[in-house]
Amino acid sequence: MATRKADALAAGRAFFKRVATDGAFAPVFAVSGEERYLVDEAVSRLIRSVFPEGKDDFNLDLFQAGERKGIDIASACEQVPMFAAKRVVVVRAGEHFKAADWEPLAAYCERPSPSTLLILEGAKFDQRSKAAKRVFAAKGVVSVAFPLLGERDASAWLARRARSRGLELDGEVAPYLVEALGSSLQQLDLALERIDLYIGSDAEDRRLTVARAAEVVPDTRVRSVFELADALGTRDLGTALRSFHRMLEHGDSPIGALTMIARQFRQMLLHHDGQARRLPERELARYVGCPPFRLRDVARAARRFSPEQLQSILHEVLLTDRALKSSRLPDALHVERLFVSICR
Repeated sequence: MATRKADALAAGRAFFKRVATDGAFAPVFAVSGEERYLVDEAVSRLIRSVFPEGKDDFNLDLFQAGERKGIDIASACEQVPMFAAKRVVVVRAGEHFKAADWEPLAAYCERPSPSTLLILEGAKFDQRSKAAKRVFAAKGVVSVAFPLLGERDASAWLARRARSRGLELDGEVAPYLVEALGSSLQQLDLALERIDLYIGSDAEDRRLTVARAAEVVPDTRVRSVFELADALGTRDLGTALRSFHRMLEHGDSPIGALTMIARQFRQMLLHHDGQARRLPERELARYVGCPPFRLRDVARAARRFSPEQLQSILHEVLLTDRALKSSRLPDALHVERLFVSICR
């Protein structure tokens, strides 16, 4: 799975580079994925490649899958551009295509109009029907998917985005912001915008340190995880539950919160192992998988648990993750049960 994700990320980067040099290099694009920021950016860049001076309302049709029939979309693609060389047809929410919609789309995609750019966008396309398979197998169709980025890739993206804004990030700023906000590119871009406004475009010093970033983006989310770990270490169920619900209030889902909790306890276990190996501090931070400025917090939290306790907790986390994916009970209830089990 890791290889497939790495391949998808590489294909996404290649897609943006080629669009930048060649424009819309195919008559039909199918753009999908969980990272909605990149999906929207891909659609926007394809449209701009045809209309570099701004959207042309005469030659741009926007549809929502499921609201218009496939035959209507195919018919729009066959229309001749008005006072322009090319027209664009965008179909959003392609996951809502009905089975009957794929047949006329397949017929069109196998013989697409050279004067139309068709963009199919969706979280995920259902390709089980024969007609859908024909669409994605058609010679003129290019598919690109954007999976959610991991922390390392999100940090690299954030550093590039900051440079495009004229901001210079210290080495630990990008990991700090990803820890504080998660790897959602939309949230990270909004944070950069707030930081940019805070510093000011005319400021002589456009360098961003962790301390400066924390003035605009406090690490409330990460602090809640450390507070929760401390509470579990002292068997303080009430504080653990309050920290968990604070994470939910800041936008984390129960599954997302459990992922952060699992990551925290895994880092604590790795810290025990790294210390037993007598690793130097910077190498230890890399081994644990946290920024160097966060290592002291991990060490403090790890002191509350033995390696055996941490292994037991991670096993309980794994069981909770399975329950979240298979049970009909409320997700938050499973996580709360995990805390009760640990505090016992």
